[in-house]
Amino acid sequence: RSNDIRKSYRVDMKSFGGESVSGLLVVPAKEGKYPAMISYMGYGSNVWYPNPSDNPQLIEFQLCIRNQAFNRKPGEDDYWCTRGIGDKYKYYYRGAFADAVRAIDFVCSLPQTDTGRVVANGESQGGALTLVAASLDHRLKAIAPSAPFLNDYRDYFALVDWPGNWILQAAQEQNIPIEELYVTLSYFDVKNFTDRIQCPVIMAIGLQDPVCPPHTNFAGYNHIPTEKSWVCYPLAGHNVWEQAEWPVVKEEFFQQYM
Repeated sequence: RSNDIRKSYRVDMKSFGGESVSGLLVVPAKEGKYPAMISYMGYGSNVWYPNPSDNPQLIEFQLCIRNQAFNRKPGEDDYWCTRGIGDKYKYYYRGAFADAVRAIDFVCSLPQTDTGRVVANGESQGGALTLVAASLDHRLKAIAPSAPFLNDYRDYFALVDWPGNWILQAAQEQNIPIEELYVTLSYFDVKNFTDRIQCPVIMAIGLQDPVCPPHTNFAGYNHIPTEKSWVCYPLAGHNVWEQAEWPVVKEEFFQQYM
């Protein structure tokens, strides 16, 4: 998956709590300093491999957070969103959010990276990780989340079944009172992070999204204090990233900062 234009690498490293995280890195073959784009993956997504012939002047890094994609153990279930739900210090997304920052650490450590031109994007869970990463680490210069996950849990669970059905069932099985559950989840609600963002943002939403409805997308978006804009695809569901216009809009947006 490498050629004379860009070289491709599998990356393995440790993150918070000693957990393994992985990723795919594509770097221009020619020496120099280059802008970088970090991509965060959706919940349970399969890895996709960047074409080394595309974007010859760009470093790309796709992160696989703990337990997902490359880091998934054989026979392991995908109930990650319920793991450690009884303790804010042990909840899965504490580590996953740290993984998102770890990706920035890694990309900024590369000698080829122009650290003044690092941006990030992601869809669904990846959109949530994009927003949280920019909230926690101000090295990102611009971000483009789409259909972001994990916003406004209480209303979210009232609007759609998943992932609320998994989480509420896990809380019931563990005898966790519902109000105690929502207190724990408040530490991992994207809307409680986004007022710390310091870079420009563009967000895409699907008006018919049955997984991350627009109401939840805007719960986090509305707290962003910086320059921001949003794009709505009225007939799109959760597959916003499949809309033909979105990659073009995103590219034009990122070019301002890369």
